[in-house]
Amino acid sequence: MKYRDELLTQGRSYKINKEYLAARFQFFKWCKLMNYCSQNPFENVTVGQKPKVKASQERDRWNASDLKRLIHSAGFKASAVDFKWVSRLMLYGGLRPSESCQLNPVIS
Repeated sequence: MKYRDELLTQGRSYKINKEYLAARFQFFKWCKLMNYCSQNPFENVTVGQKPKVKASQERDRWNASDLKRLIHSAGFKASAVDFKWVSRLMLYGGLRPSESCQLNPVIS
């Protein structure tokens, strides 16, 4: 329960906290199957009730000035070419980070 309480104080979303707990649950389930422990300490641990707000509404949206400041920042200009392309694909193509990172350029 201390681990769960610590997760809840770190400001992550409900979904992320649920995934953290699920990973620990699965690990200890495996440990129990392998007889490394006698019980799963995460058996009945939950993160509470799911919030009524959608995940997309939990986050602040970037506005045009935020995006412009990012693209023109020294950190962005000094970043790797891959990062620049992924960022632009997300911005102009509406892709999620995982979607833009999975693209494979075809050079002919």
